[in-house]
Amino acid sequence: MNAALVDASRHPKTTKATPSTSIRVSVATRDTLARAASAEGLSLTAYLERQARRVERELILADYRACAVEAYKDPEFLAEMREWDEMDDGVDFADERTEAR
Repeated sequence: MNAALVDASRHPKTTKATPSTSIRVSVATRDTLARAASAEGLSLTAYLERQARRVERELILADYRACAVEAYKDPEFLAEMREWDEMDDGVDFADERTEAR
């Protein structure tokens, strides 16, 4: 069909398709994912997108934790943390953490 002949005003909800791709998985894997998606009331696409965002967050947090572990091995970092903790600025983070529990 010639695109010039299509009257866009007759199709106001027409939008560009979201770029996508295919992933080859076993039928068993597809069925497992489809059951999980259905159990949560989601389409398979929505379920996979949500899972991908969760995995991305987990990777970011794992990277942050690894950096924090390395930072706490650094004597200069620890000295600076002690300086901040000993500063008489009226803020006591230890009290706030205790109260939050």
